[in-house]
Amino acid sequence: MKNKVLLISLAVVLALSVGLIGCGGVEYNLTISSTAGGSVTTPGVGNFTYDKGTMVDLVAAPAAGYRFVNWTGDIGTIADVTDANTTITMDDDYSITANFVAVYDLTITSTAGGSVTTPGVGNFTYDKGTVVNLVATPSAGYYHFVNWTGDVGTIADVNDATTTITMNGNYSITAEFVKVIRVGLARDLDESLSVFECYGAGPVYRWFADKVNADGGIYLSDYDADVQIELKVRDFDVMTWDLAAVTQTLILTDRCDFIWGGPGTDCIFTQAPVCNAHGVPLITLEGGASSMIWDGDIDSWPYVWVSSSFANWNQIPVLHDMLDAELDHDPVAFITYIGGMGATLGIEYRNEIIAEFGANYTIDAGFHSYDLSSSPGAADAIIAAAKTALGNATDPNYDIFCAFTYPWNVAALTQACIDNEFNPPAILFGLGANFGSFGAPPPDGFGAANVEGIMCFAVANNKTTVNVVNATMSMAEMYDAIANQIEDEWGVVLACASGNLTSGEQALDYWGTPCYVAALEMWKKAVEAAGNLSSLAVRNALAAFSPSNPAQTVFGDTWYTVFGDGYGGGVLAYECHTGEIGQWQSGVIEIVGYDGINATLPNYCVTANFTYPMTDLWGWLSPG
Repeated sequence: MKNKVLLISLAVVLALSVGLIGCGGVEYNLTISSTAGGSVTTPGVGNFTYDKGTMVDLVAAPAAGYRFVNWTGDIGTIADVTDANTTITMDDDYSITANFVAVYDLTITSTAGGSVTTPGVGNFTYDKGTVVNLVATPSAGYYHFVNWTGDVGTIADVNDATTTITMNGNYSITAEFVKVIRVGLARDLDESLSVFECYGAGPVYRWFADKVNADGGIYLSDYDADVQIELKVRDFDVMTWDLAAVTQTLILTDRCDFIWGGPGTDCIFTQAPVCNAHGVPLITLEGGASSMIWDGDIDSWPYVWVSSSFANWNQIPVLHDMLDAELDHDPVAFITYIGGMGATLGIEYRNEIIAEFGANYTIDAGFHSYDLSSSPGAADAIIAAAKTALGNATDPNYDIFCAFTYPWNVAALTQACIDNEFNPPAILFGLGANFGSFGAPPPDGFGAANVEGIMCFAVANNKTTVNVVNATMSMAEMYDAIANQIEDEWGVVLACASGNLTSGEQALDYWGTPCYVAALEMWKKAVEAAGNLSSLAVRNALAAFSPSNPAQTVFGDTWYTVFGDGYGGGVLAYECHTGEIGQWQSGVIEIVGYDGINATLPNYCVTANFTYPMTDLWGWLSPG
């Protein structure tokens, strides 16, 4: 009996030691928590104890507006850490967390004329904080992206078709498109060249766009639609000369269909290669292109179309022939010109004077400062040197004094002429004397008496009439419209102010205005001829204008001279110009020329006889 009891006791001890009796097995703790936005429903949130090896079901349930993300912590034996419904095998003490994140809805729509290609149009769900790429794409033709509207507080750039939105809430946004012809302009809005925005091409391009839009827009036959012009104007920095980068932004970021030019010759040389490389037509405004013609650049720039008259197109040839008609000897010119910024203008005129007059008949006084006002006494030194070179005024060593520079320097040189009683046979200033303000009463101008006889570059005045048919408007109507535009913009556009001027007429540009208007009219007709906004089609339409197939503009029949055997760019033909040289007479700019000028320039309209010489007639000379 004792042996039997002993055997039973040993069996019980052995059973307990190998875990055959549950009351003495290995157990592990499972601690479960969750982040905000949901809970763990199975087995729950808290502390739980399980036998070793137990497979425990886990179920995480997100709250409304949240989603389950994953399990974190001691997750080595969780079957799928990204599944809200999974299991964990209890091989140790574990602590795990169910993670939830807020989710937000993004509703995207677009107006007619385009779509949202990334992520698309419709409803999308994203985790809180997700940065979502947005790409809006306009339809082919004449539509442009305008901006994003709606819940735009976290959109990186509401004006960029390619941008992002950060999902910090439920948002509804719309990509806005508009039916327009988008024209880009890089202009100086706050530095030295901003004068041209007030009184150069600035009022002209704004007036033209307003007029076209008021008349219903431009008809595109391919779409049977009248489309408005939208101007996109960006400022460029004159000091750093970031014009190329700004022009590229207009093309690539703003998606402009066309570029209208910046203020001056240097702008053309900067913008032309950029526009040509991107195949976007450039319609220049201020500035000439003599070097483009001499060097052949324009032969390989098919998208560059130059508007203005300039040194060899056909100003200096006419100037030479005018003087030649007055003299019994070959005319001699004394010249000074701008250096530094703007040097391209000065060099072009210098080189053309030498080419037309001859090196032996040119007194080259060299270049002067970009800004004479920053060099006290510089303007007086230039005129003093010119007086010395002149010699005896009654038997002068040259027949005309020419200063090729910018308006602020023309003002300084004019004052130096007055102060030094300069008495040459003729004076020609460019650029500056071509503005009506030059002859306005002081302090805005120098007064009629002091500017009497001074010459400038001028294409037309209010009395000009075209000698060919089909002008779109008279020069008087054109100048009245631009004068009204100038007056309307005083105190509104930039820092354009009237000063002591009493009318917009006193601020008119008699050199560039007719050329700018004619070029923009030709551009409009080329777009209409193309019937669409294809750069190549519009370029070819511009090239197709010719004496036998002219466009009708303020000049009447008008066309471009196309270079590169018809495959290059073009310059508005000088045969269409109604003038090249102006002279201040009785307070106004008259267009002057010579007998027989219409034999070679049929549209040239002389409005007054050329007063020459002006020796002893200058208004600033002391009596006697």
